[in-house]
Amino acid sequence: MAKKRMHVFILMCLLLPGLFCKNKDPVSSDDPDDDPEVAIVTDIDGNVYNTVKIGNQIWTKEDVRTKRLNDGTKIQLVENDAEWVGLTTPALCYYKNSSNPDTIVKYGALYNWYALEKLAPAGWHVPSIAEWNAMLNYLEKNGFNWDKSTTGLKLAKAVSASSDWKSSQLPGAIGNNLSLNNKSGFTALPSGCRFHNGVFAYRGVENHWWSSTKTSYADHAYSIYLMKDTADVKIHAHYRDEGFSVRFIKDN
Repeated sequence: MAKKRMHVFILMCLLLPGLFCKNKDPVSSDDPDDDPEVAIVTDIDGNVYNTVKIGNQIWTKEDVRTKRLNDGTKIQLVENDAEWVGLTTPALCYYKNSSNPDTIVKYGALYNWYALEKLAPAGWHVPSIAEWNAMLNYLEKNGFNWDKSTTGLKLAKAVSASSDWKSSQLPGAIGNNLSLNNKSGFTALPSGCRFHNGVFAYRGVENHWWSSTKTSYADHAYSIYLMKDTADVKIHAHYRDEGFSVRFIKDN
């Protein structure tokens, strides 16, 4: 009788895998029913962000858009190019100074590096370059490179959203066959950036995310960035007064 019940259970698993047999991918779902640790996070302005678990880390899936630091201080909105240049106090802007609320929700805000220290809500923080590297190395070692290799950080497609990126003809590039993107669930959009001189550029083709880590160069910090025509995720040093996107990572 016990053997018969086991046969019935195995048959039901084969016919109804969604109900009885859950297969966990290396990157887990953001459904709290699948993983109670992965849910949503709310910033001080009430903006809600979905999350994804990658390895042992939990990341927000959207770029940050809060207008205040976590102590309630309003972050300076700087639209003028000349005023943006050289700032060493917290500042934010929106791409090409757009005030469209739907666009802001979709792409988030752009922040200078000086806004990062008190940007995240309790229990979360802006990731260091070591934490970015840990995420990328986890994906690389678990088969997320576009060509299935385990070196080279060929992860641009795996972390990029399957929409909004402009097209590319280069093999393995983000913009080449968008339907193959976002296997990690990180859902990176091409939000563009604001350069050291205050000029906006690259919406649709590029995005940069700040790390909290300074470099040995004066007035520089590390960022992670993606471009539509590349297959790899890049790490670079940039002026701290540039305007980049931000993600949060959950405290350990």
